Amino acid sequence: MAVSAEVRRVEREIDRWMTSHPYLRSTASGGLRALLLHHCEETANAMGTLRRALVTRNPGLLEVGLRREDTLRVGAFWALKWVLRVAGNNGTKQPRRSAAAEFFEECGAYSVLCDGLAIAEQGGGGVVYSPSERLLTFYEGGERTGSDATMIGYQAIANATSLRTVLTSDADQLTSEWTAGQYRRCVAALAKDAARQARATALARRGALDVAENLVVSVAPSMLADHSAVLAAMTVTESDARDDRTFFMLRDWMDTPLVKTDCGVLGVSGMLTSLAGGVGEEHMLRLAAMRDPQQYSLVSGKREERMTSRCLEVFRGTGWQRVDVPSSAAGDIDLYVKRGRVSVGLQLKSLLRPHAPTEVFRRNRDLVKGIDQVKRARAWLPSAAIGMVVTDGYRGDYAVWGRALDARVPIATLDDLSDVARTPSSSMALLKRRAGISGRVADPLAPRRCALGAWTLEFRDEPPPDPD
Repeated sequence: MAVSAEVRRVEREIDRWMTSHPYLRSTASGGLRALLLHHCEETANAMGTLRRALVTRNPGLLEVGLRREDTLRVGAFWALKWVLRVAGNNGTKQPRRSAAAEFFEECGAYSVLCDGLAIAEQGGGGVVYSPSERLLTFYEGGERTGSDATMIGYQAIANATSLRTVLTSDADQLTSEWTAGQYRRCVAALAKDAARQARATALARRGALDVAENLVVSVAPSMLADHSAVLAAMTVTESDARDDRTFFMLRDWMDTPLVKTDCGVLGVSGMLTSLAGGVGEEHMLRLAAMRDPQQYSLVSGKREERMTSRCLEVFRGTGWQRVDVPSSAAGDIDLYVKRGRVSVGLQLKSLLRPHAPTEVFRRNRDLVKGIDQVKRARAWLPSAAIGMVVTDGYRGDYAVWGRALDARVPIATLDDLSDVARTPSSSMALLKRRAGISGRVADPLAPRRCALGAWTLEFRDEPPPDPD
């Protein structure tokens, strides 16, 4: 169901309303700082929820905390981009903190609008225009996404709770300007300096700083000189926000966690600290692919080679031997191993994990292609051969697992392979469980509404109506 011209006109009307929003009459530096401070306060509450969930071992509460943290980060990032896009030219006033909170929520609604249109544009559901009610109704496709609120909502949880195998070496030239090693050293320095500023704040308050508390921190001029190339890529500027393509391409704040203001380059301490850990590996690759896709594509082949080596290492460790892929299956199977009478064919996919609905669709298309490749190769492999798709982190969601189950081609990650190699016959049940596919048919979600300008957006967990 394509997005109609009428819906696109509503989108332009909402864009004009956003551009003239009262909050954007603030000075850019004042508006940005107020948003960062509000985000820090709200994130502290979400982090408190996550701590209670971990202490009480409550998975439901953990999901609530993770979803809230993701919602806060998305809304804040869109708000920052809008301030950079508009307020830098005409802002004259200092914003009220309450105004920052209101604008924050409205930008969260705007992000939902963008997500809904992107999903509909790619064939996932549809949008119905009701001018008399000033209502846009987004149909999300019903049980296709299982029990999760939306495809991207599911990934907000999956990304935060699943591992990713590191396949990038320090020497890899991820962009023409910087290597993986330079990125890692930069985020380590940012985290160290954020901790220093947090300690200084605690001393100034004559007390301890709550571990869940986020602070607005600045990037020291010396660091800007030492890590200039990486920091330039990690920083959102006015020119980024005013370029339409870049404005909508920047989707995850963790990719570009710094913002350039009249007062210097600012960030949030908790975000910079987390990038120095394992989560930074994912955002390093996403940043490189976004800022320099041509160079990134040249070096991505190295990760695929390392992925093959890693798979082979795991299987050989449990007595498997590599055998040549039958010529008729070449291209559909990347690695073929045997142990006794059992054989396993693997189609390998090195994928950036999705952080936005359009990315979910693209990653799912990659997985469906892999499933079809394995299914096609079965015609040339022994009848008892086990085939699967292996990725370096993304397991797929309910939509793509429907295809996987129909084709009897499970989706594994590199971290699953040791278990698969030990007991391949039970791999389907194991991988299905790890992907969260319970087989339970969920009740449809209740309709959800939010207001944006003069329009109301409604999201329904059901297929779109048949066109007249």
